[in-house]
Amino acid sequence: MIPISTVNEAGVIWSLKQRLQREGLDGRQVSDIAVDSDGAYRASPYAAQLEPMLSLPILGFYPDVVCSYSNSSEEGIAAFEVKGRFEDWLKGVTQARAYREGVHRSYLALPFEKQSRMAALERDAHQSGIGVWLLEKSTWHEVIQPATPRPGLITTRALSAALRGVALPKRLQLNHPLNYLAVAYARARLPQNTLQEAMEREWGDLRSESTRQHAINGARCLGLLTMQNGLTRLGLVAVDLMESLGFNAGVSINKRERFCTTHPGMAAVARMVFLQQESVTLVVDALGRAGKSELNTEELFRVAATINPALAGGLFLTDPKDIKRDQIVSDRFSPSFVFKFKQMLWHAGILSLPAHPTAGKEAGAYRHLQDLWNVEDRWALR
Repeated sequence: MIPISTVNEAGVIWSLKQRLQREGLDGRQVSDIAVDSDGAYRASPYAAQLEPMLSLPILGFYPDVVCSYSNSSEEGIAAFEVKGRFEDWLKGVTQARAYREGVHRSYLALPFEKQSRMAALERDAHQSGIGVWLLEKSTWHEVIQPATPRPGLITTRALSAALRGVALPKRLQLNHPLNYLAVAYARARLPQNTLQEAMEREWGDLRSESTRQHAINGARCLGLLTMQNGLTRLGLVAVDLMESLGFNAGVSINKRERFCTTHPGMAAVARMVFLQQESVTLVVDALGRAGKSELNTEELFRVAATINPALAGGLFLTDPKDIKRDQIVSDRFSPSFVFKFKQMLWHAGILSLPAHPTAGKEAGAYRHLQDLWNVEDRWALR
C-alpha cells in the first residue's frame, strides 16, 4: 500500500505542474515540464498526469519537477523540490539548495500550514538562495523569489546573443535573400569544386568574384555553411526545400520585385533561415512590443535596447558607444543595417515596409525619423 503522504505529494506535484502550465514562472513562459521518475509517483493515482518523467540527479538529490523557462531577456532551467507536508520544509530547503548547482533557479514548493513556522523557513530560504511556493487550498503563492541565477544568467545570455547576432548585417552585403540561398544550392550541386567555382557555374546573377565572396560570407554567417564551406544541417534542409520547390538557378528573377510576392515558396525558405538569427529575433520582438504601430528607426532602436542593449547598439549604430547619447543623429545609424538588412527582411516577408529611399545613399542623407519599420503581423508573437 502507498503511504497517504506519498499520494499527497504526488497530488501537490500535479497541482504545481498545472499552475506552471497555466501561468508560467513569475512572468516567464514555461515549457518542457518533467517530473522525477520516482516509483511512488508512477504508482500514484496521478501517474498519467505527471508524464513525462525523467531522472536528473544533482549532487545526489533528484528534483521533483524540472522545467525550462524564458522571456525576452532570460532563458534557463528551474527545479522544484516538492513536499506533501509543511513540516518537511527543512529537508526540502537542503535539497532545493543542492539544485542550485545544476539549474538557474531553484524552488521549494509545499502546502501552507502554520504561519508560526514561516519565519524560520523564510530565513533559511533567503540564506540558501532558493524561492518558495506555498499551496493554500487550491492556489499557489510565490512568497520568496530565488536568488539571481549564477553566473549572471541575464547578462551572460545577452552577451552571447550579441556575439552571435551583431555580425550578420555587416555580412549581408547583398540585399536579396536568394543570393545566400544560392550559395548552399551551388555547394550541394558541385561539392567537388571550390565554392567560388560552384557559384560562378550555378549562379550567374553574381558576375564578379567579390560579389560571390559577399554571398559566401553571408551564407556562412546565416549558418548555411561551415567554416570549411561545407553545408551545415540547416544548409542541407534549405537545399532540400529549394529542390522540392523546383528551384532552377538558370532562370533569373526580378530582384526589384518583392521576393515573397513573386516566389512565396522560396521566400518561406529564407524566412526559416532568417527567423533563427539573433539579430532578426531582436528586431521582430521589438516591433512586436509596439503592437500594430509603426516605429521609426530611433524608436525601434530604443525599444530594442531595452531587450538587449549590447546587441541593439552593435546592430543599429556605426559606433555602439553612441547608445549612451540622449539623441542620435541620422548618420550615426549603420547603413548596412537600415538598408541591406532591412531590405532583406522585407523581401523575405518578415518586415512589411522596405528600406527608406534615403537609406541607400550617403550616411548624411539618411532620414531616420522618416524611416518606418513594421513587422508582418503573423511574426509578432504578442
